[in-house]
Amino acid sequence: MLVLDAYSYNLPLLLAQRRGWTMLKNRKSPEDLSAENLRRAMRLPASYVITQNATYAAEVVDVFPGIAAYLRPLANNGRLTLWQLRKSPLAARWTVYPDSAAQSAPAWRAASAHVTAGPPALAQPDDARLPNGCAQRLICSYSAQAVGISPGEQLLLAARYQAGPDTGAYLSVCLEAGPGGASYWQERVDCRPTRPGEWEPVGAALTLPARRAATDILKVYLIKKGTGSVVFDAMEMSVLPATPRS
Repeated sequence: MLVLDAYSYNLPLLLAQRRGWTMLKNRKSPEDLSAENLRRAMRLPASYVITQNATYAAEVVDVFPGIAAYLRPLANNGRLTLWQLRKSPLAARWTVYPDSAAQSAPAWRAASAHVTAGPPALAQPDDARLPNGCAQRLICSYSAQAVGISPGEQLLLAARYQAGPDTGAYLSVCLEAGPGGASYWQERVDCRPTRPGEWEPVGAALTLPARRAATDILKVYLIKKGTGSVVFDAMEMSVLPATPRS
């Protein structure tokens, strides 16, 4: 058993009378809920994962969205969720890096199960930057038909960012009814202020609805809160196939 975002290192396993591993938010600990540690934890010989519903999105998924490819939901009592840990993660149907010049939407339609368009950019001139006085920026805009959106699939977003003191931001992910049309589906992912000079991870695993028309558009915006500057970098977008019902 692997307990993510545990409230103590040993108590969850003692109360459950199970052997296993625990991870919690503690930057000074090797069991900290960092993206690197979570990715490593997916290789542990555990069969089941337990998460807290109240903190799963902010403490686990926001840091490591790719965890959605490893977990299959089994049970939920309103406070805790029991997952089965997949030995082989779900393969993304497509993966792109919106801040890379090599990205090309037609490449998403290749026949391979996992399509990658270009390497992730790091600190390049085309990063999403919101300086003082700029409140919003469109990061990417793609045809919903080109990416083949299907209901029940999961859109994974992963990036890193820096936000100045007293400055936050959020990603707005939406489906719009054609060019210039109104948004009919929208989700928000918050980015809190960061420590000076440090990059923080941010991400989400969002369940996609059915698109209304072939002309619909998938867009991602960065919207700033506060007067400082925000830098948003190394963004990756993937779509996982819908989890089959068992």
